[in-house]
Amino acid sequence: MADAGIEDILIVYPLWGDKKWARLVDLSSRVRVTVAVDSLEVAAGISRAAKAAGTEIGIRAEFDTGFHRCGWPIAVSSMLEIQKLVALPGLRWDGILVYPGHIMGNQTIREQDIERENESMDELLELLDSASISYPVVSGGNTPAAFSSHRFHGLTEIRPGTYVFNDRNTVDAESAQFADCALTVLVTVVSKSVSHRAIVDSGSKTLSADQLLSGDRRGYGYVLGYPDVKLEDLSEEHGHLSIPTGSQIHIGDRLRVIPNHVYTCINLHDRIFVVEGEHVVFALTFLGVYDKDARVFDPNSAIGQHFAPVKWYLAVHGSFGAMAMLVAAFQFSNRLRARYLGMHRVLGYLYVTSVFIACPFAVLISRKLALSPSQFVANCVTTAFAPATSSSTGGG
Repeated sequence: MADAGIEDILIVYPLWGDKKWARLVDLSSRVRVTVAVDSLEVAAGISRAAKAAGTEIGIRAEFDTGFHRCGWPIAVSSMLEIQKLVALPGLRWDGILVYPGHIMGNQTIREQDIERENESMDELLELLDSASISYPVVSGGNTPAAFSSHRFHGLTEIRPGTYVFNDRNTVDAESAQFADCALTVLVTVVSKSVSHRAIVDSGSKTLSADQLLSGDRRGYGYVLGYPDVKLEDLSEEHGHLSIPTGSQIHIGDRLRVIPNHVYTCINLHDRIFVVEGEHVVFALTFLGVYDKDARVFDPNSAIGQHFAPVKWYLAVHGSFGAMAMLVAAFQFSNRLRARYLGMHRVLGYLYVTSVFIACPFAVLISRKLALSPSQFVANCVTTAFAPATSSSTGGG
């Protein structure tokens, strides 16, 4: 995340151990980082690492409001520990955090759960106030209740996660429709030998074996376009479909399955393909995974067809534009100018040359793509401004 440019990171996990604390300290030197804790032991370890490194790490105290996974109990005894936590060196007190993962069900059940959650939050905030403990941030929320987040008492931040894609859990919890699910797994029918059964080439190693946590709690995914077909069981490499008599599913058919739990499913794969209709627009290859056959861009997609007439102009513009931006970073270094005047001058020439090559191609691209008059004028102004700026700063 930090490598991708995200500058404010919250880790909702009680990190334990010297190696993890060292990595946390290293991360804190690059971005603003905050960690959730629910014990003085974890907080003290992070404090020691931060103090030794001369850095500061944000801390949020997690409380249990009913999910019973992590979190201090809502009790007077917890307030005494929080007061000790706030006083630890090297830590920045950011506030409190809860995760109402128990709020799932359907809309009727959620109404009751939200009322109970608010009772817990009211008690928690009252205890914090009585102990004179501030809470700049009150973080909570989840995906099923995302559209009711304004009804939770005291929240200043919400953390719904699955809603980025949605999945069968979200749909069966009556928080989304299947049309709202952005991610599907493309599977192929490979067998129909058993009566009323079809086998697809995607089992627990592909879809994950996470059970359904909402609705009827049956099955391991939803087959788009075939509401009467049930993905009722999984082997490691086999998905077991229950099909009705007269089903039109045949060997070789490719089906799209919405998984029960999208995040564990994604974790089993190295790429996500972004599609537009039937065309792959590009592939997202996960950080740290290399695939020499990964197709990054589909020239047959709508985007590919739009830019096809100017692809070589884009190559020249992009190459020299990138060179100009890379070199520009060194042009404003007084230290480089003072110590290596010759190198500074060469970099200045390279910068000016790159700009004067990239800018005309930007104008050509604008003309070829038939931009509107206002877009074309804006492009001309920006391209004219770039060489004027470079001539005053880049020569050395």
